[in-house]
Amino acid sequence: MTRPGWLTDVEAVEKYGLAMLKKMGKTGYLDCVTGIVLPDGETAIPERDYDLAYRAVKGEPIHPEEWD
Repeated sequence: MTRPGWLTDVEAVEKYGLAMLKKMGKTGYLDCVTGIVLPDGETAIPERDYDLAYRAVKGEPIHPEEWD
């Protein structure tokens, strides 16, 4: 992991796989997320946002207090 709590695009593909990431993108939980640009130019978003999108794909309940 590049930074604790953050995943780059490459790390997200390694963790979830491209097919799952495409499904996760359709949930809306990865829209308008906070992101950072790392010194090497790569971008990263909070791992928690990926986790919420993954849970949405799996049909797990997500409570409003979990989403910022």
